[in-house]
Amino acid sequence: MTNLPEKQSKWKDLAQVIFSEMEERRAQHPKATFVELETAIDQRLAKLRTKTSQSTARRENYPK
Repeated sequence: MTNLPEKQSKWKDLAQVIFSEMEERRAQHPKATFVELETAIDQRLAKLRTKTSQSTARRENYPK
């Protein structure tokens, strides 16, 4: 089983990927509306929510 600091680090890494993707998307679409940005963020966060739920349900340390 992974220790807590390692587990937290993996989740932070996953969140950082999402933040980086959003920065890249913003650079590629500088005139995107707030709704378009919000939709893109929601799509990425939905993936994170799914992985979090699956990990919790299976009591794993990190989603695969």
